[in-house]
Amino acid sequence: MSDQRTEDEILADLAKTREEITATLGELVDQVDPRQAVKRSKQQAQQAAADLGETAKAKAEQLQEKALATVDEAKQGDQRARAIVAGVAVGALAVGVVVVRRLIR
Repeated sequence: MSDQRTEDEILADLAKTREEITATLGELVDQVDPRQAVKRSKQQAQQAAADLGETAKAKAEQLQEKALATVDEAKQGDQRARAIVAGVAVGALAVGVVVVRRLIR
């Protein structure tokens, strides 16, 4: 049994194949076009920066909660928490002294 197609069917298949080839060629050109590569890189960098910002924000919130808990523990008399709070205070004072010295110069 042979496959008998009409001229219209053959032309329709050719048109479909032509559209598929055109779409594939467009995708290939898009992949090698330097402007598109720059655009993709820029989008990837923006997404990475947004992800990093979200991660930093979440970490900062965790640290804030931990700091508040440590201060509460220090208020309740926990010696370890008091030592941590005192260490942070001394560190902040040292940073303040360095900043003031640099501003004075």
